[in-house]
Amino acid sequence: TRHQTRRAPVARAFASCDLRQRGHINAAGFASFCAALNPGMPPEEAAELYRELDPAATQRVTFSAIAECLVRALDREGGGAATA
Repeated sequence: TRHQTRRAPVARAFASCDLRQRGHINAAGFASFCAALNPGMPPEEAAELYRELDPAATQRVTFSAIAECLVRALDREGGGAATA
C-alpha cells in the first residue's frame, strides 16, 4: 500500500540509527535519523522535534512514537496515512 511505501525509508533510517537494535534511539541517533531523511533539516529543528517526542526526558525515542507522529502529520496534510 501507499502507506507501507512511504514508511519503508523511515523504517530503514531508524534501523540504521538503532545500532543496538533495541527499538529506540537517543538524541544523537535521532539527529542522524533526521539527517538521513532530510539532509537539509537544521539541527535545532531536529532537537526540538526530539524534545516533543520525548516529553518525559527519558533520553530515548521509539520507532512507534516516531511513526505515530508521522501519521498525525500526514493526516493533517491530507495524506490519509491512517486509512491507507
